[in-house]
Amino acid sequence: MSESSEPLELTRGEFARRSGLSPKALRLYERSGLLVPHRVEAANGYRFYLPEQVGVAVRVRELRRMDMPLSMVAEVVAASPAEAVGLVRAWWRVRQEVERSRQAMLERVCDLVGEHGPERAGAVRGAGSQEESGEGVWSTSLETVPAVTVACARARVGLQELVETYLGLAERVRRVLVGQGARVGEQTWVVYHGTPSPDGAALIEVAVPYEGVAWPERGVSLRWEGAGVWLVAEVARRDCFYPRIMGAYAAVERGLVERGLRSVEGFREVYVRPWESVGEGEAFAWVVRPLARG
Repeated sequence: MSESSEPLELTRGEFARRSGLSPKALRLYERSGLLVPHRVEAANGYRFYLPEQVGVAVRVRELRRMDMPLSMVAEVVAASPAEAVGLVRAWWRVRQEVERSRQAMLERVCDLVGEHGPERAGAVRGAGSQEESGEGVWSTSLETVPAVTVACARARVGLQELVETYLGLAERVRRVLVGQGARVGEQTWVVYHGTPSPDGAALIEVAVPYEGVAWPERGVSLRWEGAGVWLVAEVARRDCFYPRIMGAYAAVERGLVERGLRSVEGFREVYVRPWESVGEGEAFAWVVRPLARG
């Protein structure tokens, strides 16, 4: 077909054929706002698309084949080409982090259900004490932390989606800060305003400390975190997965009682360094309870 004979509009069937998307997928993407028809006939509801929308549809198709969620696909499609590449690469880094976490969880579960499951399970139950568990000792310390400004994003999430959600929020917050020229530190905080579980969602907040000038954007807010003292259990990278990390939570709870301390805030996890820069036995995260002032 010559360029001059290219139709001005494509029917839904022709658009589906050219883009490789099924009519069912096109209906889904229309409802989500990703691929809205150029025109809908009032009399019969027939949908018509522009030929130039085929390129957008192909990008949507390939992003969805990578299991990218619709909300992220919408961001990529709306971005400039250079920004879109950065978004896709950032999302893929998150996926890799999630897979590493799940691999560690897989190995742990295989140990628990395997031949030596009961002995292994006993080690996990004892991990919150100061006794040797065969996997190290959980201990606590007091850390004085300076005042800092943080950029934050919030979401309600269940346990299954927790890692992917907070990594995605952290990437978004960092992208906003870097785009505004702020200086971003290595730490990432996950502040729990509830307890995510396999059966229910809870509110979490991802916060990234920064220096310099920044301003809020949609979904990203700024707040001032005052100086204070935290009760901390240090977590090595090899231990930073569920349920192993729960030993650190138990140690912090016990430490509050043993030291006669009081916390008016919930738990937070503070990731002190990037995953790839930390060895298996090195400190990767803190499990924290901020202490009441005064």
